[in-house]
Amino acid sequence: MTRSLAALFCALLISLVFNRFFPDLGQAGETVQSAVAVLTCALFLYLWAIRPMLREHRRALQQAESSAFEEPLTGLLNRRALDSHLSRLLASSKRTGELAALLYFDLDGFKSINDQYGHKAGDRTLEAVGLRLREITRADDTAFRIGGDEFILLIQHLGNQTDVALEKCEVLARKLSSRIAVAIPLDHHQLTVTASVGTTLIGDHLANPDMLMHSADTAMYEAKRRGKNRVVSAHSLGLSWHRIAEIGCTEIDSDHAHLEALLIDAIEAQDDPVGKTRKLIAETQEHFLREQKYAADHGLNMTSAHAREHKRLSNLLGQLNDQLNEENLAETQLQILNATREHVRDYDVELLSTSGD
Repeated sequence: MTRSLAALFCALLISLVFNRFFPDLGQAGETVQSAVAVLTCALFLYLWAIRPMLREHRRALQQAESSAFEEPLTGLLNRRALDSHLSRLLASSKRTGELAALLYFDLDGFKSINDQYGHKAGDRTLEAVGLRLREITRADDTAFRIGGDEFILLIQHLGNQTDVALEKCEVLARKLSSRIAVAIPLDHHQLTVTASVGTTLIGDHLANPDMLMHSADTAMYEAKRRGKNRVVSAHSLGLSWHRIAEIGCTEIDSDHAHLEALLIDAIEAQDDPVGKTRKLIAETQEHFLREQKYAADHGLNMTSAHAREHKRLSNLLGQLNDQLNEENLAETQLQILNATREHVRDYDVELLSTSGD
């Protein structure tokens, strides 16, 4: 209201000035005077009222958009933001070849703090953990609270060598664990929690966001099983998505490459990933039959134990196919690749040896 009155006052002032210096222009002068007054009023209304309102509206929209991706208690990003960040990081690692890592952890002893001291103490603990995460997070890394006492840290720029990246990831995870374990003061109490951390590398294997989360989550629960306040790598558990190794037999290696291509297609599928995973399962079962026939036709060392393993894996794949759905898709894909990779390592490499059963 004040700005509108100011605009009207300026328009009136201009009108008076116009009358003072141009008193004899008659009807034309009055028309020009009215037009100038209206335009002046409109200009001042825009500059003093409308533009500030638009600026304030844009600021409010930006704050609303920002809050949609922030977790209010800790000030960290939330699960919604994690999905987009992780997808971009995967795409970047695939494009540049540079490794990154996902650290998944929750707080050991957090429930007992809530039970003993109440939710105020629990909130204070979460706030302190959020602050400590921000303190240790490097400029290019990003921290998230994804619910309850579960947190994610995305670490970038770990180089392009797996061993070096694993070592750097371990160091950062240990640093995180030790920083979180420092006591948190509350009134006359000292609140103490620790972190069980599961880690997985990004970029050295086949993966999508769901697979990475599943691998890191599995490693985190293994850390808890081993006594809590520990760091466990998905790589050490055989949960990394390395490609299927070649054994040196062109026909069999070609078949394995075909299965790997089907897996990649299922992993990256935007349309019907469950259907494509079912196709992968069916083709993998058929592969075992083709491999046995090829071994028999070319005199390769197909032992009875190897054939029994084909049957066992085929039954396993049938069970996975029957239970497959959107919720367990990533876990099923992981099981298929790990089973195939381990089979190649433990059995297929013997196909080219000369010894029989």
